[in-house]
Amino acid sequence: MAHAFLRPADRDALTRAVETLEARSAAELVIVVRQRSGPYLHADLIAGIVFGALILGVQLFSPLEFGLLSILMGPLLGGATVGVLTSRTSTIRRLLTPLALRSQAVRTGAFAAFHERGVGLTRRRSGVLLYISLLERDAMIVSDRGVLDAVPEAAWRQKVAAVEDEVRKGATGSAVAARLVDLGDILERAVPHRAGDVNQLSNAVVEQ
Repeated sequence: MAHAFLRPADRDALTRAVETLEARSAAELVIVVRQRSGPYLHADLIAGIVFGALILGVQLFSPLEFGLLSILMGPLLGGATVGVLTSRTSTIRRLLTPLALRSQAVRTGAFAAFHERGVGLTRRRSGVLLYISLLERDAMIVSDRGVLDAVPEAAWRQKVAAVEDEVRKGATGSAVAARLVDLGDILERAVPHRAGDVNQLSNAVVEQ
């Protein structure tokens, strides 16, 4: 799945960020990047219905005359075409979806990915997931209990928010990676690397 966020240089930067964090601490970091977290069919329907209604309004109030078949089929075909185009346009789908619905879809997707990728199965309960959803332009970091119990809550939240905010601003993968590395300052002290610690989860960025 090609996307500007995950150009080769950005993917490499994110992978290096994972390696850096895991070299400094016992954290097991997984990055999942999804094209979208929800179906958003409602956005396609809204765009199609509105465009179809506009076509019908033009036909009914225009000084030009339209045949019955044109009046029946014009709005239907025009609306269907716009609906299909909207389904392929992230920006329109995002604009036609309330923030609360987008946020809930990202939250659901993040917790599902946490379990699907086995982030909660590490030996020291030190898994950390960075979940990025591109259509919503949103991100969420989900941490296992071994991390949450060890980190200073306020400082951790501040660092996590900085990473998530980079995604919301539309930053590149490399910029997000730079913020991600900053988590190492806390993780190194909270869940220090021990002799015998092994890499339990893949460092590669997962694209879905």
